[in-house]
Amino acid sequence: MIKEATAKDLDSWVELRVRLWLHHSLEKSRAECLKIIDSERENCFISYPTSEEREGNGFIEVSTRDYSDGCESSPVGYIEGVFVSEKSRMEGLGKELVEKSYEWFLSKGCSEVGSDALIENEYSISFHKHIGFEEVERHVVFRKRIHAKQAVVRNVERLRGSPFHT
Repeated sequence: MIKEATAKDLDSWVELRVRLWLHHSLEKSRAECLKIIDSERENCFISYPTSEEREGNGFIEVSTRDYSDGCESSPVGYIEGVFVSEKSRMEGLGKELVEKSYEWFLSKGCSEVGSDALIENEYSISFHKHIGFEEVERHVVFRKRIHAKQAVVRNVERLRGSPFHT
């Protein structure tokens, strides 16, 4: 049974979520779930093995974005994350969760759906291709930390060469 997540699903949703995003704490995940519940641009669908069970076996978090790499329309539906518990994998639940999100995307005016996967996550890449997504690009993301001390040193060096330096 797949349903739109509400505050009643919070405990189960958070438990599943921290299994997908291992670096998130329970507290951070709970706060993010509450934000999603209140959002017009984000949503979550959660799956339970039966309508009586309260332990979820999968979820998908989705959003609308103004732009997504490789897409040509706006707004674009975006799959932020999809997770199926180990005991429920290879039964089609991941595909069902994605297909459930299409209804919500269409209601938000989307005609395309974007998603991503880490380059080394071959399982996720294979899953996306299996359910009909096409790979449109690969890229590497960079970052560099800069420190205030570096900026001060550069400014002092620049001032030393200035006609205003005394």
